[in-house]
Amino acid sequence: MVERTPSHAGFLAELRRRKVLRVLGFYTIGVWLAISIGDIALGALGGPDWLLMAMIVAAIVSFPVVAALAWVFDLTPDGIVRTGPRQSGESYEDFGAALADQPRLWIDIAIIGVLLALIAFLLAKPDPKPAGGDASIAVLPFLDLSEHRDGKYFSDGIAEELLDNLARIPGLRVAARTSSFADMSHLDIPEIGERLGVATVLEGSVRRDGQRVRITAQLIDVATGFHLWSQSYDGTLGDIFVVQNDIARSIAGSMRIRLLPGDDALIVEPATDDMDAYDLYLRGRAALRSAAAEDDVNEAIARFRDALRLDPRFALADAGLCSAYWSRYQLTREAGLVDRALDACRAARLRDDTLPEVHVALGGLYEGLRRYNLAHEAFDQALTLEPGNTDALRGVGVVQMRAGDLEASEQTLRRVVALDPNYWRSYSALGGLLYGLGRLDEAEQVFRRGTVADPSSAALWSNLGGVLVSRGRREAAADAFTASIAVVPTVSAYANAGTNYFFMGRFQEAREMYEHAAEIAPNDYRWHSFIADACRQLPNGTECEVRRLRRAVTAAEEQLGITPGDSELRARLAWMHHRLGDRAAAHRYIESALEGGGDDAEVLRNAALVALADGEVESALDFLEQARERGYSAYQMQMHPEFSSVQAHPRFRALLEGEEGI
Repeated sequence: MVERTPSHAGFLAELRRRKVLRVLGFYTIGVWLAISIGDIALGALGGPDWLLMAMIVAAIVSFPVVAALAWVFDLTPDGIVRTGPRQSGESYEDFGAALADQPRLWIDIAIIGVLLALIAFLLAKPDPKPAGGDASIAVLPFLDLSEHRDGKYFSDGIAEELLDNLARIPGLRVAARTSSFADMSHLDIPEIGERLGVATVLEGSVRRDGQRVRITAQLIDVATGFHLWSQSYDGTLGDIFVVQNDIARSIAGSMRIRLLPGDDALIVEPATDDMDAYDLYLRGRAALRSAAAEDDVNEAIARFRDALRLDPRFALADAGLCSAYWSRYQLTREAGLVDRALDACRAARLRDDTLPEVHVALGGLYEGLRRYNLAHEAFDQALTLEPGNTDALRGVGVVQMRAGDLEASEQTLRRVVALDPNYWRSYSALGGLLYGLGRLDEAEQVFRRGTVADPSSAALWSNLGGVLVSRGRREAAADAFTASIAVVPTVSAYANAGTNYFFMGRFQEAREMYEHAAEIAPNDYRWHSFIADACRQLPNGTECEVRRLRRAVTAAEEQLGITPGDSELRARLAWMHHRLGDRAAAHRYIESALEGGGDDAEVLRNAALVALADGEVESALDFLEQARERGYSAYQMQMHPEFSSVQAHPRFRALLEGEEGI
């Protein structure tokens, strides 16, 4: 009679006899360990993702092969031999009963248990999430690995374009460019993540050799320091935009952000097909962002123009040219630059209205021209296109301040500092608002925080010095101005240093500092008027005062044609005309200034100067009381030589009470 074998028990017993389960158990454990170690090693070495996937596929494909080999062969002290057949007369039932008392059976049971546990773990394992549980990322500047290390502008540009792509992905919070690009070489990844408030960091490198380029990128978990994703790309410059989009999509996948079909439109399209034009644009942008003097701005203008000659429809180059022309105007006050800036911004908008950079450039230009409604619209449009754009948000805060919505402005600018904690402009805008409100202690704290976050900002050191001047801390102010000039000898640093000397009564030194400022920006009325103020206090300084006043009036009235809504400029013109003997013009200007900016401390201070020069002491004191309420420093009021005639007046003395340094 043929022996009948129970299907389940018999097959299990035969698997056990041939040691198939034991082999598969050890195989599974070995594969799991190999893949885990490989994941870590490949991440640390920047290996490609496909290699890890190939290991997994090979392990799965090999599984039935290992099972078949284990069924057929045995590993014995004599080597690998073919597994013999079951002995005749030995039933599976007897075989199973005999095995029940053998200790090694429990080893097999344990192996089966481990195998089942590993399968359950892999099936139940949740998708990896970035540290902190939120989808957030900072893009660090990519390393320049080109042979001559002369491609930093290019590697920075690649990283920034990636940042722009990522910023358009719904559900992904991206740290501001100006903060993530700050020098943090002394910090490790966890410290960078904590400072920027992100869960992941993207770093990489760019090696460019002629038209060939190799880009390597790694996504790092801040909490563990492990690589979540890494990839290297080799290609030509013409592949750059495709590579950037691929990296953005890969990062979204690694962070388990699901891109819907419509979301592909949020990945930016190439702004130009001409890679030479793109290279020139990146050079121009780098020059403009590092601009500390007119030569830097002129280089940026030249690069943007060259880019547009190669691709006349390159909207980003037009936007860059708009910002560069306006920056040059702020340095030189050449009137023709304003029209050039407007033309460039309008051309950029006509060519591509979907780029947030275009609207940020236009908003900055309109804000400088005091066209606040148009500026607000432009910044809002930029934020619609890119909600995390801190340049646009900062612009909104400044416009709110200019329009008198001070509470909203403070809220907006504090949010900007939180989002962009390493950028000097964030602190400059907030500190400037607090200074204008007369909250000098808070303004000083903000500027000091800024100098810690960005010690290379000449503007922040200069701003800090200005606050210290207003607080009467002259020596500390001098140190701040020295630090500013040591970084870059800017116009504002010289002018603020001159103001410090002016209030110290050192008028010749004040004049010298103002003249340094006027040498850098000879078309700016302010520096000539300040020189006139210093000359007024010097022996035999009348000729110098009149000459500088006339030059200042000419420049100021030319600027008024560009910014007719500038009430502070009108008030300054009133005081200058009065000193030149044209009282009628002085009164016209001060009346129009008070009508448009009667709540501005500088306007009220100049109104007090005009009234006092007319002999109207009580009216002058009225203006000074209003100016004090709006933040005019008691120290400056006391130290200003024009107010020496009312120093003993009870109302004037009352205005000085309670101020530090008085």
